[in-house]
Amino acid sequence: MNAICGCPELRIRSPTESKERIVELVDAFTSLSKDGIVMGCVGCIDGWLCQICAPSSKEVPGVAAIFSGHYQMYDVYVQANCDAFCRFTGYCFNSLGKVGDSIAYKKWKLSQDVVKLPPGFYIVGDNAYPLSSSLLVPYNKLEIKSRKHSDYTFYLSQLRIRIEMASGLLVNKWQIFRRPLVVDFVNVGKVIKTCMKLHKYCIDEPLKL
Repeated sequence: MNAICGCPELRIRSPTESKERIVELVDAFTSLSKDGIVMGCVGCIDGWLCQICAPSSKEVPGVAAIFSGHYQMYDVYVQANCDAFCRFTGYCFNSLGKVGDSIAYKKWKLSQDVVKLPPGFYIVGDNAYPLSSSLLVPYNKLEIKSRKHSDYTFYLSQLRIRIEMASGLLVNKWQIFRRPLVVDFVNVGKVIKTCMKLHKYCIDEPLKL
């Protein structure tokens, strides 16, 4: 895992690292949008619960804090961002399963970088995230009052689904995520990061042909 995480060729590139990077990401997402309607998107974000085995109290003091009562499991809450090809372009593991998307997002450095994007550029999330000029979210069913609202939600969802696809591909490709991770708690983040980098490699290689 250390070799993979330290490999420069497998580096996960931030969506905000340069102007050229932003343009590259926007062009790819625009090509996915029907008739190129949605322009300016540099990434899609969502949260994913990675189930783990119950850590010992020595590993995690106050271990009950990482138990999700809703899902009845121990987990690490992963915030992830992806590009139009479902490659991960960012991740954050520093929130517990009990934390909501909006709070977890604010604790992620990406939230600070996204605010600094030039006007007209943004990321896309579901409506659990706080709406802003740099983070667009769809209307929920109760908020849709007109054709404009439903069209906006439709076109936005065309792009947002890429992060759901990315998470699904990750879990299905690396079967260790289909059951609780059996690793020391300190290595959970490293396992996830390693699989995300291998996931990127599996997508990158066919694109080079």
